[in-house]
Amino acid sequence: GPSMLYLACVPMVEALGLVAVIGRRRHHVPLMRAIDVFFAGHASWTLLVIAITGLLVSVPLAYSWMILTRVAIAGMALVIGWSAYIDFCFFRAMYGASRPAALRDLVLLRAITWLIVFSILAAPEFTPLGLAREISEAIQEVLR
Repeated sequence: GPSMLYLACVPMVEALGLVAVIGRRRHHVPLMRAIDVFFAGHASWTLLVIAITGLLVSVPLAYSWMILTRVAIAGMALVIGWSAYIDFCFFRAMYGASRPAALRDLVLLRAITWLIVFSILAAPEFTPLGLAREISEAIQEVLR
């Protein structure tokens, strides 16, 4: 239950981040259409979550940590790259952004949404030092 509530904030944060990034360009494309098309690009994340969940429920418990720290992270690296490309194409196609502008919009959107989502889900201390500590600990845990 609590996890569902926490994760429910992710689409809301992404939609608000998208609104912030597209800013004055909102009048070029209706906002609801832009949000709808943007979220169509989340298919790769959905497929990854389904695949990892299916894998976790079908293997012995002893392999769960290995799946979460190796298979899931490798899958996430692929999905992050693919979804970044889809979002880059979104800014180019929906708003006619040049390549540098689309890249800027992509980086800005990811910075806004990932920082907020990470701070909500993983950082009990929402200060720059607290966030840096949580990110450092997460990276150290993955590298073990």
